[in-house]
Amino acid sequence: MSIGGISKAPAVLMLALLAAAGLGGVFALWDEELTIDVTVETGELDAALSVHEMGDNEPDEKNVSSISCELDDAHSITVTITNAYPSITYWCEINLENTGTIPLRVQSIEFSDDTISPVALQFGFYDDLDLNPPDTFVVGTQLEPGEVGYDYLVVHLSNDADENETYSATITIQVVQWNEFNTET
Repeated sequence: MSIGGISKAPAVLMLALLAAAGLGGVFALWDEELTIDVTVETGELDAALSVHEMGDNEPDEKNVSSISCELDDAHSITVTITNAYPSITYWCEINLENTGTIPLRVQSIEFSDDTISPVALQFGFYDDLDLNPPDTFVVGTQLEPGEVGYDYLVVHLSNDADENETYSATITIQVVQWNEFNTET
């Protein structure tokens, strides 16, 4: 069939091709995906205790008592004073090392289950014993990874100490990541 000598078939074919080209343009839009992969490796908060040295001020000719500071593991030390008597000062240098990968701060040093204090003129960390007083192991101290702080645990029994008695205390040292130190505790 033709209209004025022009066939309809080529016109319909032409319209179909134009329609298909139009639809193809809609489906042929260009796109590109971008991605960002994130990996976070956290650091480690870790500290270790160690014992450097220990002693007392007992005269050599009367050396009947002793102190032992034994490392149980990196987080625990057992201090034992045997045959103690009043007026002798016992000390143990304790080191605190930052064995982690981030800076730490000493949040608290707590004494609990303490039966020593009522009979001790001096008990706790560093008292004036001419032991080169440190300032590297107190509440608020910051230690960088690999850095070591130290202090002296000191026991000096008063004359109120009972004969044949056992006194004890537990010291808990809490360390926190450097930016979480709380000044209000």
